[in-house]
Amino acid sequence: MKKRFFVLLSLIIGLSSIAQNTENLPFNNKRLKINKSGMIVLSAWAASNLAVSSVAWATTTGKAKYFHQMNTLWNVVNLGIALPGYFKSKREHNGKLSTAEVIREQYTTEQIYLINNALNVVYIGSGLLLKTTTKNNEQSMRWQGYGNSLILQGGFLLLFDLYQYFRHRNHRLKSRDVFFDNISPSNNGLGLKYSFN
Repeated sequence: MKKRFFVLLSLIIGLSSIAQNTENLPFNNKRLKINKSGMIVLSAWAASNLAVSSVAWATTTGKAKYFHQMNTLWNVVNLGIALPGYFKSKREHNGKLSTAEVIREQYTTEQIYLINNALNVVYIGSGLLLKTTTKNNEQSMRWQGYGNSLILQGGFLLLFDLYQYFRHRNHRLKSRDVFFDNISPSNNGLGLKYSFN
């Protein structure tokens, strides 16, 4: 009897470890591909802004100088977000995540893009506020330049984050590979049921 129990237990543990390994799961590979391509786009945006705006910051005056100053500083942060995000996607691709971890990462990513979009609207609104509430002097040129930069950077990030959110969401909704998408509450509310589709 004990021998059968240990054989059954070993079989269950073995099967669960196979089911938990999502290294080759197409859903996870596609999710990571979406992450990596997004971080490449964000890195390219940041690098091009840094190249152009750092030179323009040194060679322009007035509103343009402050516009490029803010662009330069803003895109140092963008690059600081994009590069670690890219390398995290590469590292996750080589790691072994359980199905639950993949699903948690998927939903977390979608939520982050939604939160970022709310922040992007705040950035654009702040830029508009800076542009319209200033007087005509050197200080106002600074705020107008900063405001224009916030509008540009916030606008780009709004489009980028919306696009990334919908790419991730559509990937999740179209996928049939994720175990937890087939789980729903049972009809009487006392348990869970799994749909075999």
